[in-house]
Amino acid sequence: MNPSKVLGFAVAVSVVFGVICGLVWALLAPAEHFVVVEPGVGSALTGESLHRFDSLALLVCGALVGGIVVPVAVWAWVRFRGPVLYLGLLVGAALGSAAMLGVGILVAGFIHSRPDDPPPGSVVALAPGMETPLILLVQPLVASLVVLLLVAMNPHDNLRFTVDSELDVDAHLGEHSFESDRA
Repeated sequence: MNPSKVLGFAVAVSVVFGVICGLVWALLAPAEHFVVVEPGVGSALTGESLHRFDSLALLVCGALVGGIVVPVAVWAWVRFRGPVLYLGLLVGAALGSAAMLGVGILVAGFIHSRPDDPPPGSVVALAPGMETPLILLVQPLVASLVVLLLVAMNPHDNLRFTVDSELDVDAHLGEHSFESDRA
């Protein structure tokens, strides 16, 4: 198979997972409620500013899940393990994280639409947003750590499970083995 197809597959899986996580985040992330003090000026209700952390924490959880599940799922594609697959996972994790954030903010904006000109004294719900762009680094870093752990736990130099080739090597050695040298 062409390396660009392997790269594209890993990127596509990560981006699709990111879009799904973004949709789930948009449905779960709480809106922040404000009291309109005067036209165009609002004051946060007591305890409502904590929802900014809640939405960020939910986004980090989605990025953590994406950074763990996608590399483990793609690692099962034994034939194409290697640098190209890792590059696809890394690029895909970055794009998937951006897709998760973009789709989540867009859908949350539709769910919690802002009124045009609310009267003073009314309570308005604002859609959750992104507090820091550092959220985009969580999924690629976790995906890299998971791939590092998977590579470290693999006992084969070529990152594949090669039972048949090991049996062929033993057949070529024949009767001669390290055990017979000791005797």
